Amino acid sequence: MKGARIRAQASAACSAAARRPWTPVRFPARAGGRRFHGRGPARRRILAAAEWEADPSAAAAVGYVTVLLHGDVPRRTIGEVIRRTDARRGSPAERARFAVLDARWSAYAERDLPAALAALEAQRKAEEARAR
Repeated sequence: MKGARIRAQASAACSAAARRPWTPVRFPARAGGRRFHGRGPARRRILAAAEWEADPSAAAAVGYVTVLLHGDVPRRTIGEVIRRTDARRGSPAERARFAVLDARWSAYAERDLPAALAALEAQRKAEEARAR
């Protein structure tokens, strides 16, 4: 509960900065009290995390994982985001992007090509069933 409140405060601070581009943002003391410019990588990561936690859909996960891949985060964090995402939510294109991201993660990061191929095949069958 406490973590959700801190994330909400940090997200509100970033939203205020988005309305005033290039202004320094002062985060609440519980969120670290750091000061940085409003358009940096840390801001993108905070916004992507807040968006994904509010709506763990396929589209939000693709954006969040993309930001995480460009940062210095542990592999298990990215794996956790992928595992906790509701892959059934979103448009067909968003679900396809997430399925490819999931398969790439399985194949490259977890070194499990058979699981990646099986996941893609399962996603294809699920999409065919939805189309009927």
